[in-house]
Amino acid sequence: MNHALPLPPALLPAATCTLVACVPNTEKRPTPGPTAPLYDFSGMGKIAQDAEFVREIKQLFVVRVPEQLAQLHTTIEQEDWAEVAQLAHSLRATLGNLRIEPSARLLQQLDGLARHAPDKPRMLAVQQLVTHMAAAVVRQFQQELAQSQ
Repeated sequence: MNHALPLPPALLPAATCTLVACVPNTEKRPTPGPTAPLYDFSGMGKIAQDAEFVREIKQLFVVRVPEQLAQLHTTIEQEDWAEVAQLAHSLRATLGNLRIEPSARLLQQLDGLARHAPDKPRMLAVQQLVTHMAAAVVRQFQQELAQSQ
């Protein structure tokens, strides 16, 4: 079962981030058309067809991911690079399992920065971008959970 949803043009990244820099996108946003999925449970195999399992994952995501992203922000501010790397790695796995891209790739870059080349301003920019994109998934999950009651 594929629960993929399109990513609205308004949620396209406001910046392009790499291990070297985060550069604001100044180009005009593309006109609406086919877009990438917001999330996708299909990578979880047959268990993704279990409605109760999917519901539990959505509920956990809505509660835990915003808390983890807030904690990530705090640890970046505190320059606790080992904890930043651990949180980024954990969040990357969570978002990656749901195929939430490009957030998972950004978290992988954040993990690498924390381990090898900490740059607080760059890391905060990446964290903000991931938080913004994850918030869209949280809103979608909240709507879907409310509709399924």
